[in-house]
Amino acid sequence: MTKRNRQTFIGLLLLGTMVTVALLGPVLYRISPFEQDLRRSLEGPSPDHPLGTDELGRDLLSRIIHGLGITLLISFSGVFLGGAAGSLLGLTAGYFGGWWDHFATGCTEVLMAIPGFLLALVIAITLKSSPLNLSLAVAIFTLPGFARILRAKALELREQEYVIAAGALGARRRQILRWHLLPNSLPLLYTLFVQRLSSALLTASGLSFLGLGPQPPLPELGSMLNTGREYLWVAPHLCILPGIAITLCIIGFNLLGNGLQRTKANGN
Repeated sequence: MTKRNRQTFIGLLLLGTMVTVALLGPVLYRISPFEQDLRRSLEGPSPDHPLGTDELGRDLLSRIIHGLGITLLISFSGVFLGGAAGSLLGLTAGYFGGWWDHFATGCTEVLMAIPGFLLALVIAITLKSSPLNLSLAVAIFTLPGFARILRAKALELREQEYVIAAGALGARRRQILRWHLLPNSLPLLYTLFVQRLSSALLTASGLSFLGLGPQPPLPELGSMLNTGREYLWVAPHLCILPGIAITLCIIGFNLLGNGLQRTKANGN
């Protein structure tokens, strides 16, 4: 197994494990993440609570499982929305050109001139704190990168002979976009999607840590970190365990994204 394949395999293994935990965990581990027992607050691992309890006596394993699902859902939906909008903007701007290209490029450059996390922070502050609005903030944070890269891809593809021939044979621009530009951009889109998930998850967790994500009692890894830091010296597992979950997801996304990028660069 080559180094590239090994990285891709490890990334898939990590992400597969985390997604499986997020999907099947609530079914297999039925303890409620909301049930409180103040008599057992800040306990360490025990047979009843394998990862201990938080400051309100809630089961930490259950909250991490549900929080992982919420964090991944916010990240996936944000990158999907931002990627879809950015790809459409970039492909149409690169292929149509003219005033639309100037307008789309100008909007993209304005958004890219603002640091990504700051842009997401402003959007999250403007909107009401909720999982949906946090996904929208992540989507707008993600959109400019997709638009810029897909515009460059469209500029490359529109000069290909088969695209020129399709236009000469009477195919409409929308048909050429749907039949030729989009299908030939999919490998690039897959790679971009995976690579952006890492920064999206980090952004979503960071905004939740600042109190701009899902509000208590709803569990989310970033907000759990924020709550746990108040008890860092008394119950460090409240911070360490959600932090490990975030770290494993980011490592998995990075390894998988790098593996896909190298595979694409080598033409495999």
